[in-house]
Amino acid sequence: MRRKLAGLLAILILVWALPALGEEAPTFDTLEAAGDFLRQQADQGAAEATFRVIGRDGSDLDNEAQRIREMAGVYSVSTYVSGDQITAKLTCYPGSRIYHAAATGDAGGLDAEEYQAMGIARQAAQEARAAGGDDGYLVAKYIHDWLCAHVNYTAMPEERPEMPRVCGAVGALVDGEANCQGYTDAFWLLGNLAGLEVRRQSGACNGEGHSWNALRLGGEWYIMDVTHDDKEDSAVWGYAYMNIGRDLAGAYEWNEASNQVDIAAATRNDLWYFSREGLGFGSAAELAQYAYAARRDQGMTVVYGAVAWQQLDWQAVSDQIKAVADGGKVACSWHVWCDNLGGHSVYCILWEKWGN
Repeated sequence: MRRKLAGLLAILILVWALPALGEEAPTFDTLEAAGDFLRQQADQGAAEATFRVIGRDGSDLDNEAQRIREMAGVYSVSTYVSGDQITAKLTCYPGSRIYHAAATGDAGGLDAEEYQAMGIARQAAQEARAAGGDDGYLVAKYIHDWLCAHVNYTAMPEERPEMPRVCGAVGALVDGEANCQGYTDAFWLLGNLAGLEVRRQSGACNGEGHSWNALRLGGEWYIMDVTHDDKEDSAVWGYAYMNIGRDLAGAYEWNEASNQVDIAAATRNDLWYFSREGLGFGSAAELAQYAYAARRDQGMTVVYGAVAWQQLDWQAVSDQIKAVADGGKVACSWHVWCDNLGGHSVYCILWEKWGN
């Protein structure tokens, strides 16, 4: 009886599985049209995705792995072609597996450190929602600041396993160390858990390979680059690369044919930190006066500001601060960071010493 029952069960399982085995791979008109499908598979942490592209065969898909990687937003991809069917083997960032586990309530596929990262991410996302409410800008700013405060930049190690820890959310959240890919994966995870629409994008910035996020606010997509805002070897951070459109993104390059999203043409005043907070100045001298008064009268140790339509360096504002400080006769010291975006000079000033 047991043998008959086992045989019947095996037949039932086989019959039930047959429709899945016979399912057609989704078919797309172009490789670009397959992008949303690939992203969906990657967001679920899928190990591979199989699809067809009309009019494409193995001979012209051999060199498409890079584009497929960029469209899917994954760490790496290997492509295999059989006739007109493409199978992309995906090495997904850990943030995808963690997010899928949190969204479905099924954490069975996570290892111990991914599970730990999920707990950290959930807590930070909950804090972001509480801090920002329905204002996506404030939710995103909280996550931006949280990552800058908790993560230190760490370069890609020379010896690379399948995916170094610094390249993903586990390295960022559990170890507190990440390269640009780790910051990107962590912001993607926290942002999506907090109810934002976030994507990953890879390309180059200032001629060097780089990864960053795209964030949707007010119906349009903007660049969010926490890596470049987190000042290396410092407890302070900046806001130059938070929510910028193409008008301020001249240093960024990416493959338009494998766009994750279309970045807005112009940066919105209510979404860029310096315009939203009224921290735009007409000259380096005006910013220096403000920075000095903010430290003297309000005790502010970190001051931000932007000088509009002038390509300046850190020395330009530092010299002006020195002139103000000499007149004020207060013993003080400071550190200045400067970024140039779209004709603007964006500053972060750290007051290191004040008074005797």
